[in-house]
Parts: sequence; C-alpha cells; structure tokens
Amino acid sequence: MSARDDAKEGFGGLADVRAAVNEIAGFRNALDGRIVDVAVWLLTHDEWRGTGLHKPEQFLAFRFGIGVAAGRRYVDVARRADELPASVDALRSGELSLDQLMPIVRRVPAWADDQVLSLSKRLTVGQINAVINKYNFERSGLPDDSIISEDLIISDAERNETQPTETPSPRPVEVPDRCWMGVGDDGRWRLRLETTPEVGLTIQNAVDEARDRIFRDTANFVSEAEHRRARDRSSRRATAGGDRRAHHLRRHAHAGVPPQRGADLGRAYSAHRSGPYPQGGAAA
Repeated sequence: MSARDDAKEGFGGLADVRAAVNEIAGFRNALDGRIVDVAVWLLTHDEWRGTGLHKPEQFLAFRFGIGVAAGRRYVDVARRADELPASVDALRSGELSLDQLMPIVRRVPAWADDQVLSLSKRLTVGQINAVINKYNFERSGLPDDSIISEDLIISDAERNETQPTETPSPRPVEVPDRCWMGVGDDGRWRLRLETTPEVGLTIQNAVDEARDRIFRDTANFVSEAEHRRARDRSSRRATAGGDRRAHHLRRHAHAGVPPQRGADLGRAYSAHRSGPYPQGGAAA
C-alpha cells in the first residue's frame, strides 16, 4: 500500500481533514510561540554568543536550521513581547499564526493590542495588512466600537482584498539610492547597490583599484589579460607622474623576466646597466 493510500485511509472525509488542519495549525503556532520564548531569553542573556554567533537571529538560524531572515522574525516578535502581550500570547496558545502576528508587531502600538487582536483572529494575513494600513494609529487608531462594528471592518477588508480599486497612474518619482552588503544565508558575502551612473562609475573605479591591489598581493586572483591591463595602467600612471626613467626600467624588466617570477626595481636597474648602453649613459 502506498503512502497516498495510507493518507486516504487516514481521513474519512472533509470533516476529518478540517479537524486535522485545525490541530496541526494550533500545534505549529504554539511551536512558533516557543521559539519566540527562546528569542526572549537570548535577548536578555549573553552565554550563547560565540564565533559567528553575534546576533540572536544567527543563533536561531544555526540551531533550528532556518534562514537568518526567518530567525529575525522571531527576534522582532520577542522585542515587542512585553508591549503586545495579548497578541504574543495568542501565538503561544495557537490561536494566531506568526504570519498573522508580524503586521501587528511592525505597525500596531501597544495601546491597540487587544482591539487589533480580536480582529486579526478572523482575518487573513492580507486582510490584516489592509486593516492596519488603513488607519493612522498615531492620530486616530481603529474606529471606536460604538461607531463601527468589527463585522463591518472585516467585510470591508474582504471586499478590498477581492475587488481592488482602480488607482491612477503613479507620477514619476525619484528613485532613492539603495545599498546592501553583508553575509547571506548561504555564508557568502554580497554587495547590492542601486545608484546613479556617476556614483556607480566612482565605485567601479574603486573596485578596480582594489582588485589591482589583490593581484599585487596574491598574483593569482586575476587572469593574465587583467594582469597585463593592470601593468599598463601602472606604466601610464608612472609616465604621467614624470618618472620616465623608472617607467623605462619597469618596461625593460617586464620584457626580460618571466611574468611569474616578477622583478623588482633593483634587479631591473642592474640589468639595465649591464645592457648595451655605456656605463652612466642613458637610453635614447
């Protein structure tokens, strides 16, 4: 008997599936609540810190086998656990999912905890975002129960989710510069930058110079073609600086010494003096 047949026999019908989903969802939410409790402890203790583990989300990612971004969500909830006790307790008891809780953690002030929670238990994640984004908590908050009912707020959220309103074409706006750098979930260091062409050209030149330094230090990080381009740039800079004799010696050294061995200025100067020119003379 296949696993699919076992699954079919495990559920007598849709009612059984619904019961299983409710049970699984409750356990899953409660487990997320336990991870939040771990994050709360990490924020108040330092014993867990070690090599490569400097932030609570890094510890959670390492121990639970999740990404750092996922670990950061538990830490964000933990930081507001004291401000939003009702909502966080709903996660612990399995009544609210972590995805439903995140909009509350990011936007809702402490004084609106109970009111938003009573709505969130009956809304999808998209509807929770719609309701929270609709009200300015700093000025007015959610409407008072005596003015508008929760059922009306929920029906309005459902209508907005299923029937998006037409919006005028957005006016062109200036795109802000963005820069991100750091270590990703796979342990690789990354740099992402969005900026104007002028700033980008400046940064590109700086990266080129840094690559040239890496070549001079290691001699194995760039190709031979890049090696020649770096050498030519160095020669041009020397010529522009007026040190033509040193430029000539470097060119002479590169012509007579294999690239993998290299040549310093002293060896090049000795080779130059022992060449076809009279001692003390100069090349034409």
